[in-house]
Amino acid sequence: MRKKVTAVAFAFAAAMALTGCSWSDVTEKFIGTQTAESQIVSGGSVEVEPYSPEECITLGEYKGLEIQHSVSDEDVQKEIDTLLSQHISYKKIKTGTAAQGMDVNIDYSGKIDGKKFDRGSAEDQMIEVGDSGFIDGFDDGVAGMKVGETKDLDLQFPDDYQLNPSLAGKKVVFTVKLNYIAEEKKPEFNDKFVAANTDYKTVAEYKENTKKSLEERNKANGGVSAFSKVIENSKVVNMPATLKEAEKKQISTYTENQIKAYGMDMDSYLANIGMTKQDYESQLDAYAEDNALMLMVLEAIAARENITCTEEERQKALDETLAQAGIEEKDYRAQYTSFYGDAFSFEEFLRQSVLYDKVVAFIEENAVIK
Repeated sequence: MRKKVTAVAFAFAAAMALTGCSWSDVTEKFIGTQTAESQIVSGGSVEVEPYSPEECITLGEYKGLEIQHSVSDEDVQKEIDTLLSQHISYKKIKTGTAAQGMDVNIDYSGKIDGKKFDRGSAEDQMIEVGDSGFIDGFDDGVAGMKVGETKDLDLQFPDDYQLNPSLAGKKVVFTVKLNYIAEEKKPEFNDKFVAANTDYKTVAEYKENTKKSLEERNKANGGVSAFSKVIENSKVVNMPATLKEAEKKQISTYTENQIKAYGMDMDSYLANIGMTKQDYESQLDAYAEDNALMLMVLEAIAARENITCTEEERQKALDETLAQAGIEEKDYRAQYTSFYGDAFSFEEFLRQSVLYDKVVAFIEENAVIK
């Protein structure tokens, strides 16, 4: 059956599939956490041409999938390792020589033509030698310094320096003092540590409750995980160009609005994360294809199983969200637009969200629980 689909960008659905969030989790993300005025709306509508999801993809098996509820000792250990990593401390080593890969503490002062410049100096800064984020040559200059030593580094800002274009191409002298080498100290996982840093008193109690919590999480996320498997096993036969463009438009709008909300422009953001415009466009293109595939998988399963979203169901979901968040519909609509722009209608956003929950529930009902 052919029908015209006005696609909502599934950036939020991708997040649900990857993190196990529910529809209510997603709505909570931008209700009450940001105001419409905090974002800058951009973009524009893209008309998605009619397409048949089942003709555009080879749909992966979605019935009889195995869902794992059990938790292994390795799963519990990962939680322990994460907890320990959050309580790492550092011992100050007052002797020795800095080397690549070491964590060190430094003071530095940058000068151009003998004058300090804005944000070019700092004290008591922890860096990892070789991965500090400073301009080329800085880390190589720190490597080999002895604790207590002060050294001048004659460097030059890149010609395409984006974090502060006024510094691009200029020669700079950084005076660096190596205060100490930081030796990582990972705490021992014992009853004392557990009692001091968790809600439990012993290691045994922590492991038991962590295992239960992970099992509950697996049960809650079973359908979402299974849906992710369906997507992984589905293949694109023919990617509708306008659908991909619509997804790309909305993801781009969302990303740009988030960057602007942090007071940055795209060039500065890309420079900060070490990504070129070409890299960004390539990644944006890949995300758009992933989201388009996700949408087509959703629509294809819904079509096969006669899963629909009625006006009553859409309104019920909206009412529940508004009541839960304590927000009026007009503000909710404004916040949706402030995040995603106006490429896709708010009504379609609701319809696809409800349909997502119903399809995921269907997959879970027809899964094999392990």
